[in-house]
Amino acid sequence: MRKGVGLALAVIVAIGVGYLPAPVDAQGFGDCPSDELLIFAEGIDGIFEDFRDLIGGELGIADDGFLEQVDDLYGRLLELDVPDCTAAWEVYDAAYTAISEMLIGILYLRADDEAADLHLNTAFSEAIRADGMIRELLANAGAVDSTLGEELPDFSHYDGIEQGFTDEGFPRLGDPDAPVILEEFSSFTCPHCNNFSQTLHRLIEPYIRTGELAVVFIPITAEGYSSYAPSLAAMCAGEQGMFWQMHDVIFWGARQYGQTAFGTTVLRRWAESMGLDMAAFDECLESDEVADLMRRAIDIAVGREVRGTPALFFNGERPDCGDIQASNPTCEGNLPYEMVVQNIEDRLEQ
Repeated sequence: MRKGVGLALAVIVAIGVGYLPAPVDAQGFGDCPSDELLIFAEGIDGIFEDFRDLIGGELGIADDGFLEQVDDLYGRLLELDVPDCTAAWEVYDAAYTAISEMLIGILYLRADDEAADLHLNTAFSEAIRADGMIRELLANAGAVDSTLGEELPDFSHYDGIEQGFTDEGFPRLGDPDAPVILEEFSSFTCPHCNNFSQTLHRLIEPYIRTGELAVVFIPITAEGYSSYAPSLAAMCAGEQGMFWQMHDVIFWGARQYGQTAFGTTVLRRWAESMGLDMAAFDECLESDEVADLMRRAIDIAVGREVRGTPALFFNGERPDCGDIQASNPTCEGNLPYEMVVQNIEDRLEQ
């Protein structure tokens, strides 16, 4: 640990633990009254707006007014008519963890310690998880437009293109015998992955439809994160031959409606609008087989030393990303379309 970090960490722990309420375990399985739940969800959503502004700005230490909002939230939760509302406590716990990790991470950052990345990444992950749960609470409380989930994007670009699965069970678009296989380690809540989904559309006509390229989607998520529900929904749509259509729906929905697109309520509406067999879809959502596949995806990502998303592999190899490689040795992220094309062309020439 670099000089000054230990003292700084001790200070924030001494102040933070004394001021912020401790995280709590989810208790019981009671149902929150919808009106109380709505007030609570909107309140924590407002706090996370401030939180996102804070961590997206200069990463300054939160002032007392910000901490007071968190404390007020804790009091509001205690006053709910049903004090054992599991969902609300889980949201609060994620919010607490996110804020605590963010504050500790800032102190490491100011001390120029590499541990800052770990804490700030945890903070972002927990913030996303809490935000996803907030949207789900709002959806279940009737705060989401009842027509959300009925509108769909255009899927015609997939017409006539083979969809299937790899031997490992991951969804594939294109000819399984294509000379170039592009594996994408991706997350539905990742903005860069969302951008890459549009790059993928540009690859369909010149490479996928011609049989020169096939794309494999490997979902990076874990139970409890906001990316888990949309990953499940897409994989289960894939069981009915519509993974890539649901893939587009989710990314399109995120651009239109933000985190609201990741709630199970909205995902089911989209599945129904797509004409899926809902009994089979719901059964798949509870399937151990799909959950196991998600876990295997993480194991594969760890084995490949994936550090971020999207992470692309062309015929099992990392891409060449030119000048970007000096600052990004693994070439992870949303690479420019021209760079993706160059990597495809290089392998077609081999």
